[in-house]
Amino acid sequence: MPQDALFELSEAVKKADIIESQLILDKMFAIVVANPMLGEIPETARKYALRAEILLKEGNLEEAAAENRKAILAAPYIASLYYNMALIKSELNKYADAIRYMHIFTKGVPDAPNIRQAKDQIIKWEFMIERNKEKN
Repeated sequence: MPQDALFELSEAVKKADIIESQLILDKMFAIVVANPMLGEIPETARKYALRAEILLKEGNLEEAAAENRKAILAAPYIASLYYNMALIKSELNKYADAIRYMHIFTKGVPDAPNIRQAKDQIIKWEFMIERNKEKN
């Protein structure tokens, strides 16, 4: 039944606004924590994530973001996809988006080995936003 719930919630998050989507994501992450076997990235999402990785290496940042977005839509309960998207958005100098995605990652896997690094990165991006406001 947890797998069915993830499928239903995955469909719901596609139609939700930002506030609703965060509540849905919280439920999905809780299901994955309770059922670690469900935390494996499905093949469809893996395909898009790998495509994003290649595009990123080639410097095609917008295309990499688009492919990673497809991966997230295919498996919104895989926290690492949000981490990857945060890094892509930061490379695009879209720091507010990067922060939003990194917050999702930190909520999805609060005990991740790189959680301190992720939180530190948020602080750096917040500083970049402050500096950009001061320049304008």
